[in-house]
Parts: sequence; structure tokens; C-alpha cells
Amino acid sequence: MKGARFQYCKPRFMERFRHWCSRDDSIPMWRGPASNCRSTGNRPWGRGRASYFWLCLALITFLTLTSVQCGYRLVGQGISLPSIYWKIAIPVFENRTPQQDLEQLITLAIIDTFSRRRELSIVREDEATAVLKGIITSYQEQPQDISSSSLAKSYRIFITASVQLIDAKTKKIIWQDKRLYFSQDYDVSEYIGETEFAQSEARKAAAEDFAQRLGSIILEGF
Repeated sequence: MKGARFQYCKPRFMERFRHWCSRDDSIPMWRGPASNCRSTGNRPWGRGRASYFWLCLALITFLTLTSVQCGYRLVGQGISLPSIYWKIAIPVFENRTPQQDLEQLITLAIIDTFSRRRELSIVREDEATAVLKGIITSYQEQPQDISSSSLAKSYRIFITASVQLIDAKTKKIIWQDKRLYFSQDYDVSEYIGETEFAQSEARKAAAEDFAQRLGSIILEGF
């Protein structure tokens, strides 16, 4: 039709996003179907508002990229271990709980997990560039499923440990977490021997899970 102007439609998402960036309260946030299309001759988005849109978009992109690339790491968070610390000593953890031999179980699980990493060498403390030290601070067992006769059908083991990775030369803390905890369930049997075996296996499973998670935190930065 003569004199008619070319019509175009903008997706509602972009329209709302541009409205947010335009900072113009005179433009309603939600529009009906009739206002979703406009003529090119009467755009509400002028050059000034368009510049706000691109500025907001650039700012969001910049913040997203910097949050990923800067790699901020705090004490208690995962780190990617530098190659200078690939010679690690892992002395037996200190056990501050009444549970006997728990420190041996956890330490052996950690050594086994770290030994599987080809880039690492498990060495004596006098040969190491980093030392992994830990303290087992608590051990608890809590009933999880109670029968009608008020007897526990299963228990959950809770173990908490404080772990540090220390520079062997400077004695500075490379990484630490004072409250690493892990857990594992086991079922109660009517036979004492079966229950004790299930409890022992649950401790081993908890130690292995803890060692794997600790390896991921320190070596892979999870």
C-alpha cells in the first residue's frame, strides 16, 4: 500500500531486556500483542537507549568472563595443584576420636588414591615439596531407620577431619579445610557378626569416598 511503512516485530524477551537497560519508566515492562510490533518510523529505542543496551550487554559479558578466568581460590576451596608440588608426603593422620585404627584406614585410602595419579610421587617428608597433614576430629554413628519396636534398622557414620596441604620448604599453607566431613550408611542385622562386618565395610567405603573427594579438590580444583 502506498505510504505504508515497513513493519517489524521484536521478540518479547529482547524487548523486555532492552527496556531494563533503557532505564526509561515511561515504557511499560509488559506489553500486549498489539504493541509487540512497531513501525521503523516510530522506534522507542533511540540511539541513546541502544547504547545503554549494548553497554549492559558488554558489562554482563565482561563479568561472566572474568569470574571464570580469574580463578579466585580461597582457603577451604578447591585448588589446581601446581607442578612444583607434585612430590607429596602423606604422614599418618592424627586421630582425636575414640575409634581405633581410623587414622590408618583413612591415610591408606588417601595414599592409594593419590598414588593412582601418574603426575604425582608419594615420597618421604624430607624429599617432598608438599606435605598433606590431617586430623580426624570427630566420629559419630546415628540411627537412620527406626523400627516399630524402637530399634535402629540402619546407622549412618559421620566422620569429620581437618586437612592441610603445606609447602615443605616455607611451611606456608597451600590449601586447607578445617571441616571436611563424609558419611556412609550400613544396615543392622539380627546377627552381631553381620552387623559388625557391615559397619567395617561402611568405614572403608567412607574412607575411600573421602580420599577421592580430597584428591579431586586438591588436584582438579572441584
